[in-house]
Amino acid sequence: MPHKAGVTRRGCFHPLPVKLGEENVPAGKTAGRPSNGTSKPMGLNQRSCSMELATIDGSCHCGSVRWHLDHTPDSATACNCTVCRRYGVLWAYGHENDGVRISGNTRAYWRGGGIEFHFCAVCGGVAYWRGRETDATGQRRIGVNLRMAELASVAPIPIEHLDGLDTFEPLPRDGRCVGDYWF
Repeated sequence: MPHKAGVTRRGCFHPLPVKLGEENVPAGKTAGRPSNGTSKPMGLNQRSCSMELATIDGSCHCGSVRWHLDHTPDSATACNCTVCRRYGVLWAYGHENDGVRISGNTRAYWRGGGIEFHFCAVCGGVAYWRGRETDATGQRRIGVNLRMAELASVAPIPIEHLDGLDTFEPLPRDGRCVGDYWF
């Protein structure tokens, strides 16, 4: 189901203080613990998250490569293909120079004829992938690595799983969000 501003999402665990909509979740309170004062951790699908539409910025470790999304994505993709599983990335998608801006010097690795993965030329951080060709409307698809953003800006985004290894089909959601993958 597409995300709309103010819609609550379930299944997100936030180990750090995260501002979610109008709610400020302090560490050790409702972030992974029930609000009834017990010390028993909450399981998946017992915590609600809400998100406001916002921009998101990311950068490599050294700061030489940066990206900017002018929106909060509906989801982040965890792909199990031979490349993505080795990189450990979580992708958010858009079109180059139309909602996604990139800056900095990168080196690229081409996988097949259709996609190139870009790394910081200084620290080697995986910044983004982009299509090698434009689509019928003249736009170039791009995916930015959400692990380059600060946790507070991406934690409540739900995870979509993609079977990029065998079927290239989406897999069912398991209720986890980006914050659940941050360890």
